[in-house]
Amino acid sequence: MAKLDYQYISKLIDKAKDNDSNAYAELFAATYPSVYTFSCVFLENEKLAKETLDKTYVQAFTSLYQLQNNGIFVLWLLQINLRICLEYKPIHKNIQIDNHSYTINQLLKLPISESLTLVMRYYTHLRYYKIASIMDIPYHRVKDSIVKGKNRLIQLGG
Repeated sequence: MAKLDYQYISKLIDKAKDNDSNAYAELFAATYPSVYTFSCVFLENEKLAKETLDKTYVQAFTSLYQLQNNGIFVLWLLQINLRICLEYKPIHKNIQIDNHSYTINQLLKLPISESLTLVMRYYTHLRYYKIASIMDIPYHRVKDSIVKGKNRLIQLGG
């Protein structure tokens, strides 16, 4: 997946907030590879992944005005997508992280980057480089988010 130009994405978000339909189309085109890849990996079903893609963008674009920091758009989009994927494939079992067991709800209470990296690593069992590619973040940030997420879970009593 190509690296995103976040300055350009930010400008598109501002235009989309002003109801520019071309901006919506460009945001979709720029970000759908990451969202679709995550959906496919999580759901293990291309047809369902396409359905979640539609729902993700409808929800994101209708609530775009709520996004206060354009810089986290991709993470925000992936979080919306994760919640929609969970409607199609609920996680009933706990997720094992090191020697601890956590519910998906515990993970979703963490900051966006931490919850996403932990779900991708410990539920879908993706490698760090694949997580970095989907989230469009550097490899070391994946590791940092996982460590921070684990520490935060421990602090929260997990």
